[in-house]
Amino acid sequence: MRYAVKWSKDAMMQYISHLDMMRLFQRALKRAKIPLMYSQGYSPHPKMSIAQPLSLGYTSKGEYLEIETAKDIEPFLLQQSLQQALPKGIGIESCRVLERTKKALGALVDYAAYEIRFPMALPSQWEQVCRAAAAFQKAERVMVQRLQKKSATIQMVDIKPLTEKLSVKEQGQCLEALICTGSRKNLSPQLLLEGLSSFAQEGKWPGEARICRKELYTTLSDGKLLALWRLS
Repeated sequence: MRYAVKWSKDAMMQYISHLDMMRLFQRALKRAKIPLMYSQGYSPHPKMSIAQPLSLGYTSKGEYLEIETAKDIEPFLLQQSLQQALPKGIGIESCRVLERTKKALGALVDYAAYEIRFPMALPSQWEQVCRAAAAFQKAERVMVQRLQKKSATIQMVDIKPLTEKLSVKEQGQCLEALICTGSRKNLSPQLLLEGLSSFAQEGKWPGEARICRKELYTTLSDGKLLALWRLS
C-alpha cells in the first residue's frame, strides 16, 4: 500500500540536510516497526522518497514523504507510530493512502508556497520590501544570475515567469510567494530575493531572511493548482 505522509520541520531541525532526513526517516520507520516494500535487483532499497528536497536552513509546514508498505496499515496508526519514533522538531501532520495517483509525488510537484520573514528589518527596510515587491510585479522581466550545475557556468535568467504570485504581508515584514518548484521549472527563494533586492535602494534591503515552505502544488489538466495533500 502506498501512503503520503505530510510532515513539518521547525527551526530546531532546519540545518539537517536532505540526505540526513532520508536516513532519519528510514531509521524511524524501522523503529516504529513499519514494514516497507523493497525494490528488486542486486541492491534492494526501501520504497520511500521525499517529494521535494528542502534547502538547508529552511523550515517547513508542508513536506511530503511517500512510502510503500508490505502490508496495509490504518493511516492514523501509521501517523502515531512514526511520530513517536521521530525526534523533536519533526512533526507528522497527517497520513493518507494514495489510491489513484500512480506517479511518484516528486514527479507531480510544479509549485511551492513560501513565507519569507525579515525579523531584524528596520521600518525603513520594510518600506523598501513593499516598494520592491510593487516594482517586481510591474516589471516585464527580472534578470538574475544563476549557476548552471551541469555546465558550471553562470547565466542570466528571467525569474518573472517563474513567479506565480507575490504579496506583502505585515507592512513588509513578511512576503508570501508561490514559485515554480520541481524537475520541470525551478526557482529558489534565494534567487527570488536577489531579484527583489535589485529594486531596492542600496543599503536599504533587510539582511537575514527566515524562509518557511508552506505547501507543494501540482497542476491539473485545466491549469488549476492542487495541493499535494488533496491528491487521491
